[in-house]
Amino acid sequence: MNIQISRLHRFALTLLFLLTLAFVLPAPAQAQSAIACSQYYTVQRGDTLYSIGRRFGVSATVLQNLNNLSNPNRIYAGQRLCVASGSPSDEILVDQTPVQFILALTDVRIRKGPGTNYPIIERIYAGQMGAVTGITKDDAWWRVVCPDNTVGNCFVSALPSLTQPASAVGSGVERIQFAPGAFAKTVAGSVQGVTHKEYLLQARAGQTMEIQLTSAGEVNFALEGVSDGQLFKRIEVGDPYWKGVLPLGQDYRIRVGTPSDYAQHYTLTVTIR
Repeated sequence: MNIQISRLHRFALTLLFLLTLAFVLPAPAQAQSAIACSQYYTVQRGDTLYSIGRRFGVSATVLQNLNNLSNPNRIYAGQRLCVASGSPSDEILVDQTPVQFILALTDVRIRKGPGTNYPIIERIYAGQMGAVTGITKDDAWWRVVCPDNTVGNCFVSALPSLTQPASAVGSGVERIQFAPGAFAKTVAGSVQGVTHKEYLLQARAGQTMEIQLTSAGEVNFALEGVSDGQLFKRIEVGDPYWKGVLPLGQDYRIRVGTPSDYAQHYTLTVTIR
């Protein structure tokens, strides 16, 4: 009997000691939670951290830290990278888009979300460009780089009467493709000094092509056949308008330029019937 009481006594003391430790000793530190990601990007062939960072308005170092990359030079096509951190509760989902810039055709408001009920942050004024980081799932609002050069919830309307997809000054060659059933396409861009913007489009022999370029500045275009090299319009001659019947089925090149040392914005409408 005394032995049982002694065992119970020791058990009670041990339990009391453990309970005391639970209150006295500090709780073990919890592992730091992972950074919440508000936007992902799938790496394409030829991408670098620098080029991805420029597209989304962040530095390569920030991307390296967001994705815990030990070697910033080792990324691969198909890899999924976080390009913007933030609270998931604040996230407004957008889709990726090949459009990298938009041109404001009139003064447009930058809002804190994709809707006129969101507060106004700033404006993009007529003729100015904004860097695009996504588009809403209904294609109604562009997400743009915010006025403080961060990627966040900054949106402008995607109505064609307000904004148009555009190209950066002096950037590459763009192929114009009509939507199914359409016979016209309007694009927007900017040119400056010795740089030119080139467009390619396919047309058949006997079709009539009409080109109209509109700009507040001194901007004009040249038109030539790619295969035969025939020059239909010189960039320095005539009004920024051309209409004619095409002799061959081939690619046609439109080259837009300006003598101005300042960036000149334009819209180009091509019609083929």
